[in-house]
Amino acid sequence: MNILHVIAEMGRGGAERIVLDLVGAGCTAGGRVAVASGGGAWVPSIEQRGGSHHHVGLAVPTGSATLRSALKLSSVIRRFRPDVIHTHNVRATIATRAAMHLARGSIPMITTFHGGVESENYSKAVRLLQRTTPLVVACAPAIGRSLVEAGYPKERLEVIRNGASLDPASAVRVQRMVDQHGLGSAPVVGLGRLVPQKGWRHLIGAATQLCDLDVEFVVAGEGPLRGELEALVVRSGAPVRFIGAVDDVAALLGAARAVVSSSLWEGLPISLMEAVSLGLPAVATTVDGVMDVFDDRTAVLVPPGDEHSLAAGLRRVLTDPAHADAISARGQAAAPQWSPLEMTRGYELQYSAATRRSESRRLIA
Repeated sequence: MNILHVIAEMGRGGAERIVLDLVGAGCTAGGRVAVASGGGAWVPSIEQRGGSHHHVGLAVPTGSATLRSALKLSSVIRRFRPDVIHTHNVRATIATRAAMHLARGSIPMITTFHGGVESENYSKAVRLLQRTTPLVVACAPAIGRSLVEAGYPKERLEVIRNGASLDPASAVRVQRMVDQHGLGSAPVVGLGRLVPQKGWRHLIGAATQLCDLDVEFVVAGEGPLRGELEALVVRSGAPVRFIGAVDDVAALLGAARAVVSSSLWEGLPISLMEAVSLGLPAVATTVDGVMDVFDDRTAVLVPPGDEHSLAAGLRRVLTDPAHADAISARGQAAAPQWSPLEMTRGYELQYSAATRRSESRRLIA
């Protein structure tokens, strides 16, 4: 089966990680898989997994740029001739619908909505998705609930939970990571884009309350807030360091003693799930996407935006080894429930169903 994925860009993010997993699964199954996007750091990873990449813009979030991208995308569709088009989030879906109109084609399409938007923006997303795609897959139960509450019809909605796991890094890779970034003894690690959603300000605030523990907090990721956050660290004296994007996430987690997520909202926390799959204890906020995966047996959970509770949760993990070991063991035991294999199987079923529906419509016509 030929699958074309369309996504705004292939930077380092959760949705992009899922696209890479789907590319790898499709190519392993013997299909041809391509990605059309605005480019990004993970484009080489597409080719490493056996797929191809087509640059169609889409990275610029304006209406005119999206229409220009649709023109390029229509050419990709005509050349690649996909059996199914799989779009990711709203902008890619709008461009794809326009591109199919320009290409004068009728190709089965499904859309994954990865979340990552504030609750007040769901209504706008629903209006656009209803007009542009026949089926939406929510990447987590919480996202599915939010879409339905905002007016998306249940009969056009499926839920396939994102899969996430990592193989442990070798000792050589871990030591290379430690040397490269000058990591101290077993830091607490945070992973994610440096954007307001991730609540890094609150992590900095919590870390200032933990200076007596002599522990370093290391945040891996890039984004527009980096300069502002680093300035806040200097002013507050918080033991937090931003080290930029890291490709070998498993090696960084192999050097860590715990993982922290201070998000104010989440679709599904891929990086957090990967860390827990490796046996790290997690401290995370009680936002919808986190609560779809974790409970207070498998992570230390605190209210979003509450720096004192975040500091208290981190303190307990850092000073109570028995509790940290217990939640990490239970979390790691639960990790097979969100394996990438289960996710890719779910999408394979949706691809087959979409092609069957399309064939049935052609026969009736």
